[in-house]
Amino acid sequence: MSKYDEKAKERISRYLQKNCEQVRLTVPKGTLAKYKAFAATKGISMTEMIKQLVQADMDERGFEYEESADE
Repeated sequence: MSKYDEKAKERISRYLQKNCEQVRLTVPKGTLAKYKAFAATKGISMTEMIKQLVQADMDERGFEYEESADE
């Protein structure tokens, strides 16, 4: 890997640590491939598909969330 690639990788890692949170999802064997294949048919990543599905469900139910000062 070139120096440029290493620096880019480091910048991306710092950005993700600062701006993103991770969620771990455990599913039965074989399910992950099915989810990824379905997301691919929509032209999006599995992560994006899950985010869209959760947001759509929250919107449908009128869920509103306000962070408290201590979070």
